[in-house]
Amino acid sequence: MEKVNCNLCGSKETRHLFTIQSLNLVKCKKCNLVYVNPRYTETELKSIYEEDYFENPHFYEDGLDHYGYDQYFLDKENIQMNFEHRLDTIVEMSKSGRLLDIGCAAGFFLDLARKRGWEVSGIELSPDAIKFSKEKLKLNVIKGDIDKTKLKRNFYEVITLFDVIEHLPNPYKALKKINASLKPDGIIVITTPDVGSIAARILGKNWLEFKRIREHIYFFSRETISKMLEKSGFEVIKIETTGRYFTLKAAFEFMSLQNKRFKPVSSVMKHL
Repeated sequence: MEKVNCNLCGSKETRHLFTIQSLNLVKCKKCNLVYVNPRYTETELKSIYEEDYFENPHFYEDGLDHYGYDQYFLDKENIQMNFEHRLDTIVEMSKSGRLLDIGCAAGFFLDLARKRGWEVSGIELSPDAIKFSKEKLKLNVIKGDIDKTKLKRNFYEVITLFDVIEHLPNPYKALKKINASLKPDGIIVITTPDVGSIAARILGKNWLEFKRIREHIYFFSRETISKMLEKSGFEVIKIETTGRYFTLKAAFEFMSLQNKRFKPVSSVMKHL
């Protein structure tokens, strides 16, 4: 385990929010960034992506085994329905060019972008996901993380981080590096759970994203993500709530993680 200062403002002063699965969630007294402190070391944090991350048999259980996905590779259709909307948003601001997806998983988003004429590439940690993206989709994906991967300066029109920034040990450093790699009129597109959302405020420590505390180490609000982007040299153009498509079975299973009353229904759905 290691202790860290606030990644946004550098302060050491925090207020304790919750203890979840023996990990402390704190809030910076100076800038309101919510994060895990102390947390696992970087080596330990990255170890979960090496096996079973995208096919985790314990995903619908409570505890530290709740990370990753249940059956990511089999859910391509629903995942790409979500990505289509995100790609539509990107096309409104940038029509074509080089697109880099950091934490690209199996490459489902890159596959869609390529079909729309983008020159695509990806960075991913999971060996299983890289194998799938290369063998099944014939994509240009390299193994690595944003901290250690060398990026060309002034090279990309678009860089995306979908549900990634909350995992990064040093999101500010990553954003600075991404800023240097984008062309002057390039854009970065980020999705991340909103700790200021109604669901987060109502559910508290039972919020699903808090239950993923083994892998999620930062929890941004609209305020704190905007501050971090601006500090990294970006101009915030647009912030919106993204929808998500689920199968009926997956929707009940996700609800069962947040409210045990749904567990009997979820159990029945698994056997349909």
